[in-house]
Amino acid sequence: DLAGEEASAQRAALGAHFRARIPAVLDAWRRAIVADPKLTTGDSLPKGQLFDHLPPWLDGLALAFSAPPGTRPAQPNETDLAGDAKAHGLQRWQQGYDLHEVTREWGALHLCLVDELERYFVDNAAAPEVQAGARRTLALFISGAASESAAQYFRLERLEAAGTVRDLEAALEDIRVIERSRAELWQQAAHDPVSYTHLRA
Repeated sequence: DLAGEEASAQRAALGAHFRARIPAVLDAWRRAIVADPKLTTGDSLPKGQLFDHLPPWLDGLALAFSAPPGTRPAQPNETDLAGDAKAHGLQRWQQGYDLHEVTREWGALHLCLVDELERYFVDNAAAPEVQAGARRTLALFISGAASESAAQYFRLERLEAAGTVRDLEAALEDIRVIERSRAELWQQAAHDPVSYTHLRA
């Protein structure tokens, strides 16, 4: 029907707008990170490292804005989007972020996307159901990506901690071996005054 066609056209226009605005959104996000005193790691990264896997993720969001309610865009699929978020978490772990910074960055991106979305709706007429659907899509994308990114970071952190424990256990075992060898030497020295004098020296 005519109403359905109009809503579909509005969603398509919104998706095209967001795809064109990805560079501007990323720049706004970068400025927000630099301005946030609690985000001290990302503001020192080059743009390419900071943006990481977010451009394809944002392209997926633009496609989702264009999709009819209750459907998924053909590309990228959910596995691709989750992979982008996991890769983002991996990169942040490698760059020395703490988990608080990882999640706070997603919050900053969410605010930038909300601002972009609301500016679009102020400047362009869109049916209430189109606006509501876009806001719901954004919330789903952000919550899913932040969860995947943080989960991957946390998994790597646990693996690193487990590796540290293994290294510590190995070091402790080396110390035990040295202590056992030293004890054996002292036992021998107790029966050999020459060896005892040598050990004391």
